[in-house]
Amino acid sequence: MNHADDIPTRPGKHGVFDSRKDALQLADEAWLKIQNGESGITHTVNPARGKMPARDVYVVPMNRRVGYVGGQWGNSNSLPEATYLRLVIENGNSVVSVFPVIP
Repeated sequence: MNHADDIPTRPGKHGVFDSRKDALQLADEAWLKIQNGESGITHTVNPARGKMPARDVYVVPMNRRVGYVGGQWGNSNSLPEATYLRLVIENGNSVVSVFPVIP
């Protein structure tokens, strides 16, 4: 739940969910969109490094507000609305992280 609250002093961008209680439901919804091959999803692979395995990174359009971008960047840019989720997956189905992003 590192993305349930803003960290205004964090360098760069920090995606923050609008609702802590909805975060897991949104992650499940995004995963279903990935599994169903919905359009607009971007997929990249971060290669393995050292003991860290390769990770699949998906950016999924949620077609509605799911949070905002905070951190130092977001706070200096009026906390822009995020309508996409970024999912980082390891070993094909283990969620490493999920958080709101802007395209």
